[in-house]
Amino acid sequence: KAEMIQGMANRFMYSQFYIVLYLALAILSLISIMLSLNETCPSLLFIIFESIINFAMIIEVGIRLLALRRAYWRSVWNIIDTVLVALCAITLIVIASGCSASERNEAIFDTILLVIRNVIQFFRLFMMVRKNKHSMNTRSARVDFDDIS
Repeated sequence: KAEMIQGMANRFMYSQFYIVLYLALAILSLISIMLSLNETCPSLLFIIFESIINFAMIIEVGIRLLALRRAYWRSVWNIIDTVLVALCAITLIVIASGCSASERNEAIFDTILLVIRNVIQFFRLFMMVRKNKHSMNTRSARVDFDDIS
């Protein structure tokens, strides 16, 4: 059963759908940054965007952890992703708890964290597309059985 789950996570991790999902996550993150720059206190829309992004990031990291198992911890990028997910989840809790004039200084830290997260996400997206393109090209080698008599 564990091997079946790992196989499904691997297939999902190297699928086109995964890349599209990751791209959508990056676009939502950009929208989130724009919203955070325009607001003194986070709006309900911003909190909803951040909740969706955080949930998707937790799922994405979880899928990679299931697919790679112990090998997940051998990559510095995976460790950075895990730390970022934890920081973003903590930031979301702080943001959702309310806003006062003194908390606006904390919002600057939140925005910096969002920018760092986006830079890493776009770099990871680029690397993922590059890696998946290579694996798709190697898998799409077709075998021609027409000449067999």
